[in-house]
Amino acid sequence: MRNNTADLAQSITWTGSKQTYYTARIIVDKDLANDFYRALPIFAGLMTLLTLRLGLSSVTHPAAHVASSLSAERRGR
Repeated sequence: MRNNTADLAQSITWTGSKQTYYTARIIVDKDLANDFYRALPIFAGLMTLLTLRLGLSSVTHPAAHVASSLSAERRGR
């Protein structure tokens, strides 16, 4: 029997991004897929928060910003 929250999370992912939905279906372990669908909005929200806090454009990934900053710091030494 499926959990209602799993159905809802899967439905939200399907509506938001078919690519993400199918990628998860293919790559994520079947036993963990529902956890993936539930965690995805939290991860997306954190990425948005980091993007806003770092003052980045929406196309710049926060991890790319951190990597760029570390690289510039190393060059400065």
